[in-house]
Amino acid sequence: MPFFNVHVPKDLFSLDQRKAIAASLAHSLQESIGLPPEDKFVVINEHAEGYMFLHPSYGNVERSAGAIVISVHIPASRPMSQKRVLLKEIVQRLHDNVGIRPDDVFVTLIPLPSENFSFGRGLSAIDKGDD
Repeated sequence: MPFFNVHVPKDLFSLDQRKAIAASLAHSLQESIGLPPEDKFVVINEHAEGYMFLHPSYGNVERSAGAIVISVHIPASRPMSQKRVLLKEIVQRLHDNVGIRPDDVFVTLIPLPSENFSFGRGLSAIDKGDD
């Protein structure tokens, strides 16, 4: 059920690289949380110069102009141990598959109650309609 919202500098990545980013994020879920390959919901947003403002060294890292931001909407029920593995998997896979530097990957995990996810049709992913 997690949903990735990725923000990247405009024209930095080719179509094949964007596909590799999406695949890397989906695979990170498989390895860290054990989700099926079909659980792939990724949106990649490109931003022109002057629309992304990321401090180059905050958090004791060295960000380049190619830094990206990833927001992950994730069920709040996931334990910290899975979140920790997910963060490492995201960074490692993006580095291995796309060549993105680990310092250039800024991730926020946004926990949401599972009933706040809908795959479509206006139905909550866990709603059994019993209330």
